[in-house]
Amino acid sequence: RWRTRNGPYRSGQVLLVGDRLLVVAEGGYLTWLDADPRAAPKGRRVEALKDKTWNHPAVVGGRLIVRNAGEMVCFGPGE
Repeated sequence: RWRTRNGPYRSGQVLLVGDRLLVVAEGGYLTWLDADPRAAPKGRRVEALKDKTWNHPAVVGGRLIVRNAGEMVCFGPGE
């Protein structure tokens, strides 16, 4: 529903976390969305990476890891 080549997330990646979707946009920012396809696609945007990424995010031990070819960022609880 939210993943289109010409949409705001371009060729980013989507990960289902509980009842929310984590979108890592091609431009390197993160957005949390409701997983309900009937809901309007709005969420909080967080700048995470400085360059484009096509890599899948990972959740390990309660931490979120996102990366691209030149950098990696780890977010933990409360960050």
